[in-house]
Amino acid sequence: MKNNIIDPSKYSSDIPSKAGYYKWWAKKEEIKKIIKEPYQELIEKLEPGSDELEGYFLIYFGISSSVRRRLNYHINQNHSDINVDKGYLSTLRQTISSLLTGKQRGEYCQKETDKFINKLRVQYFIIDKSGDDDVKKYLDEKEKKAFKEHILPLNIKNNNNKKTEDFKKHLRKKRKEAKQK
Repeated sequence: MKNNIIDPSKYSSDIPSKAGYYKWWAKKEEIKKIIKEPYQELIEKLEPGSDELEGYFLIYFGISSSVRRRLNYHINQNHSDINVDKGYLSTLRQTISSLLTGKQRGEYCQKETDKFINKLRVQYFIIDKSGDDDVKKYLDEKEKKAFKEHILPLNIKNNNNKKTEDFKKHLRKKRKEAKQK
């Protein structure tokens, strides 16, 4: 399994189009732009990065059958009316734009979300397992373990960590409101 770290502003299609998982990391000053009172106590509970990720904190975990496609989706997708209305906008982009701007659509919203994403780091891991069932099972277990072991405030689906429960309620409300604007 190979570990790679990328700067989203320098995204390249050199990322393998294979199954794997990925982690999004942010510096505290960026996290404070999207996690505000009364939820800022979560920030102190985030996992700190080490080595190349020193000064960054884990905020999001994802799995995919194609890491390249999923990261491209999170990094480069536009906030068009059709992407928002049809639910095609990446869940990570929905979350960030809702918390940053209170909206999910439009040029301003996309620009602010892009600026924020470009300050993050993405760590991805490509897995080499044979058989689709083995890969799916492995990734599902990896995700369950991540949710159990880490505070992942920007993950909603399948995230049953009790410490993020109140923030997830807040996040769902913000996303619903932002989609309407």
